[in-house]
Formats: sequence, structure tokens, C-alpha cells
Amino acid sequence: MIPYPLAIPSPMAAQLAMRPGALILRHLRSAGLDFTPVDELSQAAGIPRSDVLRELGELESAGFELEHPPGTGCRLLRRPAALIAEDIEASLGQGPIEWRVQVFRETASTNDIVDDAGRAGAAEGLAAFAESQTRGRGRLGRRWESRPGRGIWFSALLRPRWRASEAGRLTAVAAVAVAESIAALTELPTTIKWPNDVWVNGRKLAGILTELRCTGDGIDYAVVGIGINAHHQPNDFPPKLRATATSIAMENGQSPHRADIAAAVLDRLAECCHGPFGPIRERWISRCFTLGRTVELSGGSAPLRGVAESIDAGGALIVRDGSGRLRTIHDGDVIHGVES
Repeated sequence: MIPYPLAIPSPMAAQLAMRPGALILRHLRSAGLDFTPVDELSQAAGIPRSDVLRELGELESAGFELEHPPGTGCRLLRRPAALIAEDIEASLGQGPIEWRVQVFRETASTNDIVDDAGRAGAAEGLAAFAESQTRGRGRLGRRWESRPGRGIWFSALLRPRWRASEAGRLTAVAAVAVAESIAALTELPTTIKWPNDVWVNGRKLAGILTELRCTGDGIDYAVVGIGINAHHQPNDFPPKLRATATSIAMENGQSPHRADIAAAVLDRLAECCHGPFGPIRERWISRCFTLGRTVELSGGSAPLRGVAESIDAGGALIVRDGSGRLRTIHDGDVIHGVES
């Protein structure tokens, strides 16, 4: 694993409050192009003046363009295009989860990093991002393509107080968080395909992979892996995906800064995971284009064809089969047929 200069070196070391660099960035961004005195930054970050100067140097080394002539303070002129942990943290709002962000240039799989931390007892809120994954994966063992610098690939550690039978909620919660965040930032008409995809204009924009460890009937911890296509152009996708995949830039002409997208999704993920599921379920239903369609499902004990009607309180898909019987589907591949 190759971390960026400002990334925390290990998952367990990530159990910290917001780092001084993030607090400094937040203060500089709130000031716009006005100069902020170093003493004010010292107070905002809770560190001595000499440490502020060191943090500013590290931010510059990471690619932030700062202006700080002697005696005038400091201002932020430009953020780097690369994902930087402090930049994501500086964009976060206050919510029920205190996120602790890591960013890696390259790793095998962010799900593996977060799973290791979960097994070791890490607190909820670790979020591991990677510019590139060598073994990124989607559902059913599929490979997830993660071209460097183009998308947002990350995994989040959650410890929801739900029963194991309610694990399907996690994918629904993540889908709502991704779909709503992107829609809020771009006004794109995001929709959800059950169980784990976010689409725009008939093409896949994002995918979700949820893995969890249960103890008895409870969820010990969950790893929610999310991949979002941000800056991709058609040639960035493998040939077999070009007809079905899209990106924010392709649909919107440009993409918001990836750190802002990442922070927006984390904020909404925390809100959705720690709120009552009933309202989340309704928000999911309002965006899900699987519902009301004739669907074919594979991957279970036997193929099934029927009309997708809703999701239940556990996140499972409710399908009415050809005999009129309601079937509860927890997992599987969905192929959409004609609308009913």
C-alpha cells in the first residue's frame, strides 16, 4: 500500500480527532481569498504557531497552493486534484459519526484495509480511500475497475445496531447516500437499481459492496465499499463497459472536486445509518427504478421472474412471482424486463 504524504500510516492510527491540517484547511476555505493571520490559524487548529507553519509546509508539499507573504497571514489559492485526507476531512459536516480518513495512492482493496481494522476492534468511522486498487472487487466476486485519479473508491467501517437479518439495510442506506449526495451536488437525476447500483440516464454511475461480520443475531461491524465514477471519459472504461457505464463528468460536463463528493457521501451515510430506517426506505423507493418492473433474478437457489414491488424493513426486495405469491429476495442479479 502506498499512502499519500498526508495519509495516516495505518488503520489503527486513524483513531484520532480531526487533524490540525484539516482544521487549518477548513478555516482557510471559509475565509475565501482573504488572508488569515497565522495566530488565528493557531487558535483554530489548537496548535502552536510554529506547528501551524509546519502544517502549512506539509499542505504545500501535498499540492495545495498557498500564499503567505511575511506579516500578512495565509490564504488558499488552489486545491490539488488528488484526494488528500485533510481535504476530505475539512469538507465534512458535523454528524453522528466522527470520520477518520485515510487516502492511499494504491492498495489491493480498501475493503480489506477496513475489514482488518474492524477485526482489530477499530471504532466506527474509519474511511479508507485509494486512487487505485489492484484487486478492487464488486458483488459476486466481480472485478471493480478503478483507474487512477478518475473515480472515488473507498470503504467505510460501520457498527450499526441492527440484527443480522437487517443487514440488507446497509446497501440501501449506502445507495441512498450516494444517489442523494450526487444529485445535491450536480442536480443529476440519480436513480437506484436494486440492490447496489446508482444509475444516471440509463447507465451505471456507482456501485456498492457491503461485507459484514456478525456475532449471534447482531452485526459486529460492516464494511461498506463504494465506487463512484467521477472524471471518467468513455475511453477510460474497458470496451465491454462503455455501453453501460457513465460518470459525473460525462453526464454533467464536469465533476465537483472529488474531496467534496467524498465528504458529502460520508456525511449522508452517517445520517442514514444512524437514523430510523423507515424514512430511508421511503427515499430509496422514490429513486428505485427496479420497482414496478418485471424482473428476472439469478444467483439464488433457482431463477425467479416476477414484478418487483417494494423492499421490506430489512432491505430485501419483494417480488410477486407468476403465481401471485410474494417472494422475499435478499441477494442476486437483477435483469429488468418490460414495465408492468
